[in-house]
Amino acid sequence: ELAAKITQQDLNEGIGQFMDEAYTEFKAYILDVARYMLTAADEAILNHKSIRRQWNVCKANVERTIQTQFGALRFTRRYYAHKQSRVSAVICWMNMSIYSPMSGLIIF
Repeated sequence: ELAAKITQQDLNEGIGQFMDEAYTEFKAYILDVARYMLTAADEAILNHKSIRRQWNVCKANVERTIQTQFGALRFTRRYYAHKQSRVSAVICWMNMSIYSPMSGLIIF
């Protein structure tokens, strides 16, 4: 899809204009890919109870925005609370660790 959009650009305005428009399309594409990957990771954590063991969802569809070099990356994610202590946390996607503002980083 990205290649199709870029190859449909008009070269009549010059190569500089073409490059600017192609880069704009690329930035939108890479943000979509990042959003997809974050959403897939969030779903994987939710669907694999062994990953989150003693943690239940306490907030869902929390909107986040991260400013990147490609623009604003907007996505939603879930927050979890420990079943016994009720400490709220975010389960990190990269190493499946848990971050709690109250207790710091806790590795599974």
